[in-house]
Amino acid sequence: MAVTSVAHADDQAAPASPEETFVYENAALGLCYHCFRVRIAVLSDGGVAITRWRVGPRASDQGDPSLSREQVSRARIRRFLQALAPYRPSEEKATIPLLSACSMFVTEAGGLTMIWNDARGYRQLRVDYGCDPARYKAMFDALHHAPGLLGLGDLLNGKW
Repeated sequence: MAVTSVAHADDQAAPASPEETFVYENAALGLCYHCFRVRIAVLSDGGVAITRWRVGPRASDQGDPSLSREQVSRARIRRFLQALAPYRPSEEKATIPLLSACSMFVTEAGGLTMIWNDARGYRQLRVDYGCDPARYKAMFDALHHAPGLLGLGDLLNGKW
C-alpha cells in the first residue's frame, strides 16, 4: 500500500470552523471488562475533542459517553499527525494488515480507525491488531502510543 504524509498546519491562526480534520478511534478489546473506546478528533480550530465510552459487560450501567474538548498546542498536534502520517493511505479506504494475508490471527485484539479529512481529501484506514501481531508489532505500538504525543495523559487507559 502506498502511503503519503499528512500536511500539517503552520503556527499561524487556525480556521474558526470546528470541522474535524483527523479522527483516531480505537476499537476496544472484545473481552475487556473495564476498557474504554476512545475517539480523538483534531479540529480545524486547533482544539481536540475526546469522547470516551465504557465497553464490556454492564457498560450501559456506566452512563453516557463523556465528551471533553481540550486546547492542544500546534506543536503537539503536529507531532501527533506526523507520527501517524506514514499510515495515511493513498486510496480512499484501506485496511492494514489485509486480513486475507494474515498468517496468524488473534481474536479479541481490538483495532483502530483513522480518518483524514482535509484539503488533500478524505482517507480512512482501518487497522486490526489481531493480524500477525508479532510481525506488525512496531506499527501497532506506534499507532497505540501516538495519542500520548498530544500531552493529555493516557487517553487509551493503557489498553489497546
